[in-house]
Amino acid sequence: MLPEIRKVKELPVYTPTKWQTVILRNYGMVNSDILALVLNTDKETIEREAKRLNIDKIKFDPEFMVKGYVGIIKNNWFLLPYDQLLVLLQKTEAELEYCLKEDDFLGDKLGGYKPYLEPVKYSPLTELEIKETEDIAKRIGKVFIDDYVKAFRFYSDPVVEGYGNGGDEEKIVYSYSMLYGDTLLDGGDVMPDELLIRLKSVGVNGIWLQGVLSNLSPYPFIKGLDEGYETRRKNLNLLIEKCEKYGIKVYLYINEPRGISEDKINDITRPLLGRYYAPFKEYSLCTERKEVKEYLYSAIYSLAKAVPNLGGIITITMSENLTNCWCRTGNDCPVCGKMEKHQVVPEVNNVICRAVRDAGTKIKVLANLWSWTKEYEWTESDLEKGVKALDEDIAILCVSEMGTVTNKGVDYNIPEYSISKIGPCKQTKYIYSIAKKLGRKFMAKVQINNSWEFSSAPYIPVFDLVMEHVNNLKEEGVKGYMLSWTLGGYPTVALDLVNRLLTDDFCYDEFLKEKFGDLSDVVKSGVSRFSDAFRLYPYSVGTLYSGPQQVGPGNLWYKNSTELWATMVTFPFDDVKAWCGTYSIGDFENALVEMLDGWKQGLDLIEGHCGNVEYQNLVRYANVFYLHFKSVLNQVRFIQKREGGDKDLILKILADEKSVTERLYKIAAVDCKVGYEASNHYYYTQNTFLEKLICLDTLKKEFEN
Repeated sequence: MLPEIRKVKELPVYTPTKWQTVILRNYGMVNSDILALVLNTDKETIEREAKRLNIDKIKFDPEFMVKGYVGIIKNNWFLLPYDQLLVLLQKTEAELEYCLKEDDFLGDKLGGYKPYLEPVKYSPLTELEIKETEDIAKRIGKVFIDDYVKAFRFYSDPVVEGYGNGGDEEKIVYSYSMLYGDTLLDGGDVMPDELLIRLKSVGVNGIWLQGVLSNLSPYPFIKGLDEGYETRRKNLNLLIEKCEKYGIKVYLYINEPRGISEDKINDITRPLLGRYYAPFKEYSLCTERKEVKEYLYSAIYSLAKAVPNLGGIITITMSENLTNCWCRTGNDCPVCGKMEKHQVVPEVNNVICRAVRDAGTKIKVLANLWSWTKEYEWTESDLEKGVKALDEDIAILCVSEMGTVTNKGVDYNIPEYSISKIGPCKQTKYIYSIAKKLGRKFMAKVQINNSWEFSSAPYIPVFDLVMEHVNNLKEEGVKGYMLSWTLGGYPTVALDLVNRLLTDDFCYDEFLKEKFGDLSDVVKSGVSRFSDAFRLYPYSVGTLYSGPQQVGPGNLWYKNSTELWATMVTFPFDDVKAWCGTYSIGDFENALVEMLDGWKQGLDLIEGHCGNVEYQNLVRYANVFYLHFKSVLNQVRFIQKREGGDKDLILKILADEKSVTERLYKIAAVDCKVGYEASNHYYYTQNTFLEKLICLDTLKKEFEN
């Protein structure tokens, strides 16, 4: 079921016609033949009009349709109606539906609805539109970068022989360039050798990927849902064999059993339904019903038998997709609604563990206790009973900082991953204390490279914070780490820092000397300033999910309110109140100023030196961070001033944003990792920068007049 269509305020475009914006946003990512089909014209017209806009030098890259389709969807979600979008993507409605659901909740990231839009068709330009287009072409010509880096070439830097595995503890990440959806069906190279070599060199010994059980094992409840499971198993085995050559295990992230949407209910599933969850328009399959529990067991057992060398299964039983009836609060299931959550939820993990054990394999089971929290109504008593109810063979995996953390004497409630606010939190420490008493293995889920605080560079250079966090976890006795969600899987110096920290003879100064040579002292001083500045991050879940820090200058500006709500890490629009989360707009702005001032001090220390590739990357990503948050600050100020504000001040803000955009454009032009995250693909491309610069020039003219 595709997201519903709603009538909302239509966004203005910054080209004379809407069809030109379709070309501007998609040229080079979608071939001219397909664009012609979408716009009801021919290839020659598309190429002529691209040349008229002065973007014909953007080279077509067919990989975008395969590896960057999320970006294409985002570019056109508020531009094209469904039927044209399907033509553009060359997907069926069913394929788009699967993508929106399984590509890390892409449908939710897009807002959970599709705006009502009239079809966009080509029509010849008027004389006035031609003149306006010529003006745009001149502006593009002044900034256009001919040799913009080719996308998806993530592993072009020379391989630096690393330290290797610092101990036997699990150090698991997500493959930086792996798609999140149905990864195993086409057998593509989701974990290239170039990545595996680099991951091994920084001590990573595990890679996780999403596993949807109905795609990997026979599914008895809905005919045809398991189509292709044998192919996926075959490809999974091949992937496991490949990774084993580098001493890296493969883990499946399992969030099961999945709920059933209203349109999928049939005579078989109807008696198995548990609770109804209105936001998803789905019913859970009650795991206390015999048939459901038997399915979960047999599906895992069958999978374990077929893929016996799988490194492990990482479960998640709260939040995320609708699965067991207690995965959300307010369980009204007629069967398990009267039971306690600490009876139902651990048993899902236990069924999976029993199936793996009975299959005679060495597959590990890691129970991720994500959202076993007070927000989901877990009391300390529930936690103790829940942990005790878990099978002894299950390793307990806790998000380190998800709860109350105390930094510099101030308590913060952290509902998500954080690098700026250092764990472990009080709740995680409590779970660890229970695990210690029971003699259970316990692990930590942390973000090391980046987080939703900022995810548009491979890592945030705040080594002081990383060291403090990992040392805190070592003191707790943690053995094993999940070091990234979908973001944060690139084999960086920050991951190697953790690898070295887990050894007995680590020396920070020696580590920096090895990585940065004669500039190690410069790096140490600069990174110390970055770390101090990042502690000041205005943290709230509203900022993390709604703020414009992921897209930075890639977010378009508008003279008047869009009246649209920000969506999760995708469309910030101009919803500044959502960006600020628990902060007032004034306090949020002040916090950004203070953080940026401190960060700029670090930049002043590290810039102007000629260093090795590792040093150049650190300087580059420190600048990317600064430019993104400088843009956030500009956006907050512009939105407050644009209606009835001081014209000179508005023009000054527009000029600064143009400078920020041009600077980031030049950086992104030489490093294809800038602006990329595995589940969101590219936050921006060359096309995005060009459209933003046209947008700013247009606004400048409007405010001048």
